[in-house]
Amino acid sequence: MTPASMPIPSFDPIPMPAPEPLVHGLLVVTVLLHALFVNLVLGSTPIMVVTE
Repeated sequence: MTPASMPIPSFDPIPMPAPEPLVHGLLVVTVLLHALFVNLVLGSTPIMVVTE
């Protein structure tokens, strides 16, 4: 199979929905919030299991 006949979609340039620094900042904030809540849930589960 030659590279020209491989079923790879063509590049579709979709513009950024906001300025790049804002997108990166929101990415960092949301990942940190996700890590915080996952830590809260997984860290409090053993406490709940022991006390119930």
